[in-house]
Amino acid sequence: MKKIRDSIIYKIIHADDEKINAITIVVDVLMVIIFALTLILRTNFMFGLYWISIILFLIVDLVSIIHWDVDGLKSEKSESDKIIRGFRDATAVTIILSALGFLAVIFLREINENITQNLYVIIALFCLLAITQLFNRLMIHSNIKSSAKHAKEFYIKNNKEK
Repeated sequence: MKKIRDSIIYKIIHADDEKINAITIVVDVLMVIIFALTLILRTNFMFGLYWISIILFLIVDLVSIIHWDVDGLKSEKSESDKIIRGFRDATAVTIILSALGFLAVIFLREINENITQNLYVIIALFCLLAITQLFNRLMIHSNIKSSAKHAKEFYIKNNKEK
């Protein structure tokens, strides 16, 4: 168990909320800059950098979701499980859609090599990822609020009984 707690992935997932938010913001800004430069410059280097940044974008989004899922507020077991189950279902759908969009482009690249340099594909995938990440951020924010509200109600209820 000690080896797992010393791993980099464990440390990233259990990092402070501020660190996760900072990493997410940096990757988001970097992604927008690379997206804009790809549309403007249209060089092979920028197309390659764009596709690498897509992978980084997906990984950071997944890590931030796992971070909240692991470190989310917990109160009463049954209600907390309902909140987390709904969160996991919704974010699983967005992660699967994002990954399938990316994998579809990679698959279609085998048929047509120039598809990764098609501006419509680049814009469509960027929009898909932006929408899914926005949805994930809204889910995280909503679940933090509902967990905090439920934890407060649970705390008040337990203190009145004493």
